[in-house]
Amino acid sequence: TYLDLEGSIRNDSDLITKYRDMSLHAEVDSAVEEVINEAITKEEEVIVKLQLEGTDLSDSLKKKIQTAFDEVLKLLKFKDQGYDIFRRWYIDGRLFYQILIDPANPTNGISDLRYIDPRKMKKIRQVVRKQSRGSEVGGMSADLMKTTNEYFVYNEKGFNSKGSVSQNATSGTRIANDAIVYVTSGLTDTSGTTVLSYLHPAPNT
Repeated sequence: TYLDLEGSIRNDSDLITKYRDMSLHAEVDSAVEEVINEAITKEEEVIVKLQLEGTDLSDSLKKKIQTAFDEVLKLLKFKDQGYDIFRRWYIDGRLFYQILIDPANPTNGISDLRYIDPRKMKKIRQVVRKQSRGSEVGGMSADLMKTTNEYFVYNEKGFNSKGSVSQNATSGTRIANDAIVYVTSGLTDTSGTTVLSYLHPAPNT
């Protein structure tokens, strides 16, 4: 059986909540634990590494990328929290982190990466519709969509559709596009618009 996207699921927040509820079932939890234990092995000295062999990058550039990669793992405390990070990503289908920089010393780079519940974060794209001239599209006019601004909105109450939770999809604190990093499962629905979790095909009991 599969999740009913057309029924009780109205937005990403509802979908993530449903995935988390599913993960509480004993059979699903056992399967998730097996997957994570295979992916994250703390017994090994290096849990995850960057593979740059076979690229055309210079040795000096490879070294800089490796140094930056190691710094990111350090900021994420991946050696200690890698298991929990992978579990959140596997169940929710996405991870959001806010990039923090010391305003007094911005040249020092990233000082911290702060996890944000994906149910409280939404990406907003402002677009304008412009009708093209016929000569631009083989003699036929068409509506062209151009993105004029992108940013994230954080809402402490989340963007769930229930009760006291905010109904306004854009209400909350604006955060600059380059202040948030995120990664998804890479899975989407047939329309390509809704990000799915690896739990999506799991029994909905």
